[in-house]
Amino acid sequence: MSRVILVVFIAMIILPIQAGISAGAAPSADMCSDWMNKRLSQADATACAAKDAEAERARLQRLLQDLRRKFTAKKQDRQWQRLESMQKDWEQFARNDCNWESGFSDGGSMQIINSLCMANAAANRIERLRIFLCDNTGMAGECKESRAYSAEDRRENR
Repeated sequence: MSRVILVVFIAMIILPIQAGISAGAAPSADMCSDWMNKRLSQADATACAAKDAEAERARLQRLLQDLRRKFTAKKQDRQWQRLESMQKDWEQFARNDCNWESGFSDGGSMQIINSLCMANAAANRIERLRIFLCDNTGMAGECKESRAYSAEDRRENR
C-alpha cells in the first residue's frame, strides 16, 4: 500500500512539471534541428525522430532513383532488377529489425526508438549503396555523385 501512495505522490509532482514544460510557448520552426541535444516533450521528440526517419527514407529513395537511372543508361537492367528485388527484402528486414529493437522500450519511447532505428538503417543503406553511382563501382574512389549522399553532406544540410 505504501508503494502505491509513493507512486501516486511522485505522479502528482512530476506530471504537472512535465505539463508545464510541454504547455509552454509553441516550438519554433527549427525545433527539430539538433533535437537530441534539446530538452523536448515526449510528443515533440517523437515528432522529430519521425521527421528524421522520413528524411532518411526520402534520401534513400532519391539514391535508388539515381541508381535506376545510372543502371538503365548503362544498359545494366539486370543489375537494377536485382537491386530492386533486394531492396524490398532489405526494407522488410529493416522494419522487422527496428520493431524488434523498439520492443525493448516501454511506453512512449517505443516510437522514438523505432524511428531512430529506421533513420539509422536508411543512413547505413545509403552509405552502402552510394558508391554504386560511381564508374567501376567506386574502385577508383568516390565520385561527385556518391559524395552528394555522404554522411558529411547530410550533416551539413540539416
